Amino acid sequence: MLILVSRARRRFLHNELMAQGAHAASAALMAFILLLLLGTQILDWRWIVLITALAAAVGLYRARKRLPSPYAVAQAVDHRLGLADTISTALYFNQEPAPSGPSPEIRELQMEQAGRMSETADVRAAVPYTVPRAVYLVGALMVIAGSLFALRYGLSSRLDLKPTLAS
Repeated sequence: MLILVSRARRRFLHNELMAQGAHAASAALMAFILLLLLGTQILDWRWIVLITALAAAVGLYRARKRLPSPYAVAQAVDHRLGLADTISTALYFNQEPAPSGPSPEIRELQMEQAGRMSETADVRAAVPYTVPRAVYLVGALMVIAGSLFALRYGLSSRLDLKPTLAS
């Protein structure tokens, strides 16, 4: 049961890292587009590195903060797989110190039932990988950056970023 919850939590983390990675890639591409437009006379290449590093750091921080607790993950798994709170209840009973209320026999039965259900539960169905919406922005920015790069190279026939594209 704990393995199921940890695998589901890891999938939640992967989904969040994909979303935050798309945001960081968008920030890097926007900085690159500005570099292509303004040239190195106005914007230094180090800004791209700084912006990308800051966006990645903020993304990792946000992914860590948005990661749900194991109990919240167990509730989501129960809800999505129709397990009638079996996993989350067993996880709650498994806490230290043990919560007061039901007898040890009831807790043991709940743990056994959750163990049986977690063996057949499909974590991929409970927490599917999703493509974040920010990927569409990354795609559009890649097209824009590629077009500007081709335009800059086509106009000057060299990869000199010193002058602005407008000049």
